[in-house]
Amino acid sequence: MVRGGWCVCRRCLVAARRWEPFEVLGEYTGYLVPPSRDGPYVCKLVQDEADWEAVSVDASKAGNELRFVNDYRGIAEQPNVTFSSCFIDGLPRTLLVVTRPVAFGEEFLADYGQSYWAARGGGSKGGGADE
Repeated sequence: MVRGGWCVCRRCLVAARRWEPFEVLGEYTGYLVPPSRDGPYVCKLVQDEADWEAVSVDASKAGNELRFVNDYRGIAEQPNVTFSSCFIDGLPRTLLVVTRPVAFGEEFLADYGQSYWAARGGGSKGGGADE
């Protein structure tokens, strides 16, 4: 399915056009769940405002195509998108933002971080934003 300049192909997200650094792929969406919830599609929102309790987004049963962005390990040397937490209209959000040029047909890849792999018994995956 091609939509918004990207398409889902076999459980991955691929560029349907050229993307430049700082372009926003979109918002990572799903159900809001407690921060203690864990799973392959759970993304923790980072809050900087005291009014918000910690919360996570679970895209396993609801969400958009951005949940098919895979971790870069074993696929590429570096990620080409990053998860960026922000507030929009006073609500916490997580966006996926391009970090380097992405060519047509190239897979979008993020860094899930050391804590993601450690929770799954794969702490030896190396690298990662949590180091």
